[in-house]
Order: sequence, then C-alpha cells, then structure tokens
Amino acid sequence: MLCLLLVQGKHSKVDYPSTSSTLGSVENALLAGVTWEATAKTNGTFRFGMTKKDFDVSARGSSTTVTWAGQIRWSPRSYSHVDLSLNRAPAETTGGVGDFIDKTTTGARWTHDWSSRLTTAASASYATDAYQGLARTDNTQDYGLTATYKMRRWLSFGANYAHTTRSSDDSNFAYKRNILMVFLNATL
Repeated sequence: MLCLLLVQGKHSKVDYPSTSSTLGSVENALLAGVTWEATAKTNGTFRFGMTKKDFDVSARGSSTTVTWAGQIRWSPRSYSHVDLSLNRAPAETTGGVGDFIDKTTTGARWTHDWSSRLTTAASASYATDAYQGLARTDNTQDYGLTATYKMRRWLSFGANYAHTTRSSDDSNFAYKRNILMVFLNATL
C-alpha cells in the first residue's frame, strides 16, 4: 500500500465589479490529508481542514467553516471504473442573496467500456447549498446516463440524459429539469 501525506494552502481574493456590492472577500484555507493506492484497483485522496472568509465590508464580518475534499476510484476491471467524490467548501452566492453558500456535494459515477467502441457512464449526485446570512437551503439531486459510440478514431456520437430536481426553502427556486442531448464529436 502506497500512502502519502498532503498539506494544502489556498488564498483567494473575490472581487465584484459592481461598486455597490458588499460581497468582496478574502478566503484562506488550510487542509491536510492523505493520498493512497491501496491496491491496483483502489486509490484515492482525502483532505480535511478549515476555510476562513473575511469580507471587505466589516458589517458582514468573517466566517470560518469546516472544509473537505475527497475522491476515491475503484476499478474492478481495466475497462470499468467507479468514482466517488465528497466535497464541502464555501461558494459564492448569486444576485447578492445571503453572504455566501456553504456547499456540500456527494457524487458517484460508473464508467464502463463495453467494447473498444461503446462506452457508457451513469452518474448521481446530491448537493446541499446552505445560504449563510439568510434562512435558505437548497437541495439538488442530479442523475445522468451517457452512451458514446466511437465509429472511427476521430469520429464518435452518442446520447446523454440528465435529470435534476431541486427543492428549496424558497419555492421560487425549486424545479425539476430533464435534458436529452444527442451529440456528434469529430476531431482533426
């Protein structure tokens, strides 16, 4: 088993072009974790730490949140992969709603090569957006299926179906969406 320790620091400056915006801030994050390869079939990375967000306008103050990021890949066969992801970090809000979003996302994706020409992928994710400075939480579920057929090295086509359901404390932001796409990819 191969295992490495990680330390990650991140500094971000968020500026809004509107002079009336009070959402400008500085984010500093410090995370520690590990990356590993347990077997030839399983590997992953997980980091855990804190993020501090200091707003430029003192009336908004500052906030410190627990942050994590993790990815695990299990490959039961050379042509089949299952990817799991876990993330929690602050995100910017849109339209000046609240101070920022405490975003938590969990996802899974299974990719399978049925042959050298046909590949499918199935995915699912669940996200919670907790608006800070506002009593609003959005929960979003996403499901998707994709099939790709490679006719030539440079030409492939396929189809993708995606379903999204979002519930919210504010009913104006709740919705259901179904998208079906057909695509053609050509490269030179």
